[in-house]
Amino acid sequence: MTTVAEIEDRERLLAWLNARPEKTRKQDAVTIACRAALRAVPLMAEDVERSAAESRDKLLFSSFRAISASWLYAVSGSQDAEIA
Repeated sequence: MTTVAEIEDRERLLAWLNARPEKTRKQDAVTIACRAALRAVPLMAEDVERSAAESRDKLLFSSFRAISASWLYAVSGSQDAEIA
C-alpha cells in the first residue's frame, strides 16, 4: 500500500487513491486537485500582473470561484451546493 509520503508521481497517486475507501475516493481526488490549483494561483497572478487591473481581478476572482466550487462539491458531495 502506498503512503501519502511516497506519492511522487501519477502512478503512486493513482495507487493511493485506489486504496482509499470507495466512499471517499472521489472527494479525496477533488481535494487534491483543488489544492494543486490553489498552489498555481500565485504563478497565475504573477503572469497576469502586467494586465489591466480589471482584467486581472476578473481572472483571479473567476479562478477562486471555480476552485471553491470544486472544493464545495468535494466536501458536500452535492452538485446542488450553491456558492454565494
